[in-house]
Amino acid sequence: MNHMKNKTMKTKPICIGAGLVALDVVINGNPKIPLKLYAGGSCGNVLTILSSFQWIVYPVARLKNNNASKQLLSDLNDWKVNTSLITLTPDGSTPIIIQRIKKDKNGNSVHSFQFKNPDNGEWLPSYKPVLGSEVHSITQKSPIPNVFFFDRVNRSSIELAKYYKEKGAVIFFEPSSVSENKQFEECLNIADIIKFSDEKIMLHYIRTSEFRLK
Repeated sequence: MNHMKNKTMKTKPICIGAGLVALDVVINGNPKIPLKLYAGGSCGNVLTILSSFQWIVYPVARLKNNNASKQLLSDLNDWKVNTSLITLTPDGSTPIIIQRIKKDKNGNSVHSFQFKNPDNGEWLPSYKPVLGSEVHSITQKSPIPNVFFFDRVNRSSIELAKYYKEKGAVIFFEPSSVSENKQFEECLNIADIIKFSDEKIMLHYIRTSEFRLK
C-alpha cells in the first residue's frame, strides 16, 4: 500500500514559481463581516490553484520575518503548498495588498486594490526579489519541476528559468508590466509560454520587437 502511494506521488506534476507572493487583506463593504487574510499575489495564486489540482508546488520568495508572513504561510500550508523555498529574513519583504469589495448604487459588486495603509497613507510593504546569490542554494535543494513560473523581471528569476529550462522544464512567464530593457528581452526569449493581457501596449511591444514567439 505504501509502495503504491509513493508511486502515485512521484507521478504528480511539479511547479516551482518565483514572483509576487503576498498577503491579501480582503475587506467587505459590510461592516458586520470581518476582514479576511489570504495568501495572494500572482505567483501565490497560480501555485495555490495548481496545488488544489494535486500539483506539487514550491513558491520561491524572500519574505520578512513578521506576523504578516506567518498569516501568509498559514494559508499556503492549508492549501498544501510546499514552503521550503521561502525565506524569512530581516531584510526581506512581505507584500501586503488590500482588496476592497463594495456595492455600487445599483447593488453590483465592485472590487478595488489598495496599496497604501488607510490609517496613515504610507505605502504598504512591496515585493523584493530573491537575491541572485541565493540561486545556487535554491537549485540544490529543489526538485526539477515540470514547469517554472515567474511573473517579475529580475536576475534571480532569469537564472532560475535558465537552469530549469536546461533541465527540461517548461518556462511560463506572466509579466506584470512591459519594459524595454535587456532583462525583459531575456525573459521573453527564454520563456516557452507567455501570458499577458490584451492591452495594446503589450501587443505593440511583441509585434515590433526583435523577439519572435517560438
